[in-house]
Amino acid sequence: MLGYVLEKGHSAVDWSTRPLPEPWLRYAALDVELLVDLRDALEKELDRQGKLDWARQEFDAIASAPPPEPRKDPWRRTSGMHKVRRRRQMGVVRELWQLRDRIAQRRDVSPARCSRTRRSSRPRSPCRPTSRPWPRSTASGSGWGGASWSSGRPPSTGRRR
Repeated sequence: MLGYVLEKGHSAVDWSTRPLPEPWLRYAALDVELLVDLRDALEKELDRQGKLDWARQEFDAIASAPPPEPRKDPWRRTSGMHKVRRRRQMGVVRELWQLRDRIAQRRDVSPARCSRTRRSSRPRSPCRPTSRPWPRSTASGSGWGGASWSSGRPPSTGRRR
């Protein structure tokens, strides 16, 4: 609309990194520099098409709309929840989700920033605890009295429901 092509090379980087590198700061400044000009150009175009009043009504409706009601059980939308079949498993998912949410609120970060799903060379997550709530290792080397957690699941307690 304005005749510019903006580079989007830094749009997918981790913007929670601190301090922000100088190239990222330049990118962010340039990215917003054109917003006022873009707003003015869009306003002129809407006016030319006779849609400016309609657009203002829509913007006012959006700005004055109440926020959506919070979900009743947001933890139920956890990835992979469709595979959970037992009540005890659901309880574990719920408790882990709520713990992650409390940690994120306390540290003022997105809950998504509190759990790492894959290893990477990125800096440590701001929510990652400095000490584990479970033993790191025992004489057997597993931390769970000989049970292995290499399967990606916690070891069985031997009890079934």
